[in-house]
Amino acid sequence: MLIASKTSFSQVISVGELLPKQTLDSLQLLDGSYIPSSEFENKYVIFEFWSTWCSTCVKNMPKIQDIKGEFADSLTLFLVNNQKEELVRGFWNSNAVTQSLKMSTIVGNSKLKEHFPYKGVPYVVWVGPDLTVKHLTNGRYLTKENVQLFLKGQPLQLSK
Repeated sequence: MLIASKTSFSQVISVGELLPKQTLDSLQLLDGSYIPSSEFENKYVIFEFWSTWCSTCVKNMPKIQDIKGEFADSLTLFLVNNQKEELVRGFWNSNAVTQSLKMSTIVGNSKLKEHFPYKGVPYVVWVGPDLTVKHLTNGRYLTKENVQLFLKGQPLQLSK
């Protein structure tokens, strides 16, 4: 007897591989809204993974917001947190840095974590407009200079 199972297994995605469109369709912000797929059309995408216990992550959020604003025409940049939504919400609403931000964070999405099983934060995933993963880096490489290189299709400066 053959029994079929509908279990799906997420795959680890490496540089040069495509990010599945269905992963992008499931991205939810802290306010409960879902990110429309139009946010990703013909744009470069950067995901920065962070955690509430990471002081470096939080300290860099205003810089990340500035980068997002400066390159808004060609780049979509998202913060991503994989901790429990209630924990993130409490932190987000009580932290002076996050309260001042005009951007939000993706929460409650296990697919991104399964695709990119990082060992430390901040961790950055750089995705081209064709949804191909271009770079996987530490957060210190998320700079205006590297974003400019990324948008030109050039290698990032990784030796600082």
